[in-house]
Amino acid sequence: MKTISVDTSLKEKREALAHDHQRPQFHFLAPQGWMNDPNGIIQWQGKYHMFYQHNPHEAKWGPPYWGHAVSEDLVHWQDLPVALTPDMEPADNGGCWSGSMVNHEGTATIFYTGVKDGVQATCVATGDTELLKWQKDPQNPIVSPPKDVIGNHNDYRDPYVWREGDNWYQVIGTSVAGQGEVLLYQSQDLYHWTFLHPLVDSEARALCEDMGKIWECPNFFALGNKHVLIISRWHDHVLMYPVAFIGTYHDKRFYPESRQRFDWGMQCFYAPLAIDDDRGRRLIWGWLQEQRSQEEQLEAGWSGVMSLPRALSLDNRGNLEQAFVEDLQLLRARQHSWENQHLERLELVIVPQQFELVMRIGKSEATRSTLVFETEQGETIRLTLDWQSLSLSLDKTQAAFLSSHFEGIHHVNFKSAEAYDLHLYFDHSVIELIFDHQYSMSSRVYLQEDSGIKISLESEAGESHIETLSVWELESIY
Repeated sequence: MKTISVDTSLKEKREALAHDHQRPQFHFLAPQGWMNDPNGIIQWQGKYHMFYQHNPHEAKWGPPYWGHAVSEDLVHWQDLPVALTPDMEPADNGGCWSGSMVNHEGTATIFYTGVKDGVQATCVATGDTELLKWQKDPQNPIVSPPKDVIGNHNDYRDPYVWREGDNWYQVIGTSVAGQGEVLLYQSQDLYHWTFLHPLVDSEARALCEDMGKIWECPNFFALGNKHVLIISRWHDHVLMYPVAFIGTYHDKRFYPESRQRFDWGMQCFYAPLAIDDDRGRRLIWGWLQEQRSQEEQLEAGWSGVMSLPRALSLDNRGNLEQAFVEDLQLLRARQHSWENQHLERLELVIVPQQFELVMRIGKSEATRSTLVFETEQGETIRLTLDWQSLSLSLDKTQAAFLSSHFEGIHHVNFKSAEAYDLHLYFDHSVIELIFDHQYSMSSRVYLQEDSGIKISLESEAGESHIETLSVWELESIY
């Protein structure tokens, strides 16, 4: 297989920011500047290609480019030159916004939202065999907003395209009559599209009515014996959080039967994109937003982080489950482990600010069980299981997360069980965790010093029962 050459200028840009101890070391992020939504992720010729919304010039949103990176293992990423530039005067000089990619008879084909004078429409571009050079279609935009359906607003974006039988389909996120909506289109050739109708059946929208004014970044796919629609809630100019609807799909209409909030870290994990890989996995990534002021982001010279890849599945009750992919175990270095511990307090270990924690904890007689993460300077993050209210909370209020614009405490309620699994990654300014296979919580915290983290376990009014607990120090991918 031909090796893709390294762009030395991108390497130099990344190295220029390597001194920043708040910059993650095993999460992918742009060499410098701004990053937001994952776009057009595809497995191509045995490699994973990551595209993303990008402003390469400074750490704030601007008319977006498509950044590009490639990986052979889902863990280590190599920067590649920008794929799309907002330079097509008739279609996208206001930005190459989010979209998806398909393999069309051996040609990688990007569908993205082009913006011209504030009007959003679907554009297409095709790539060479190495996905390094891209040609925009001269007829762009190929799909324009149906004003008779959505009205006069310009919120119409983020095409998600898939093959079904002999035809191609795409969904577009928008708003209809002040409510978030997804529109369904059909095509035989990927270039001529017919609007069919809103994807969600009009008589099955009861679960959708309070889910924001605009739906962004829709994903729609089969999973197990159900279909899943994931949308990102946009409401009154605030990026809220993604929501997953699980239901059935027939006669080209979706009938949601249940819904789940996809992540419980308010205003952090957003705009996820899901793909299938050649191992039969439904993989998903999201944009981890900064939770500090724009001035702090500009001073740092970078903004935005890509989440770790996760695999999606359904349990036997039809609930959506998430798991960090096993490929990430490549990062593991020194391990610390404990088994079958009944205790009120245990000082576990001091580790660098890049570690993985996996714990199975039995339902406790204590009122609370708390994992405490503390720096040498006394900044403290507390992850608490409240056994009386059956709630999990992440408290950053005793750590310098710098900005008063975002919540310092996140929490989620969970269901009663005999034991629970917790999987957590800590990467300098990023925390990602999945609890009980269903409850994801992503957050940002900006510790002031690059000191070690002391991990301890505290119990209140009784003992906690740790069935297994492991902590791994993790390698950098850079």
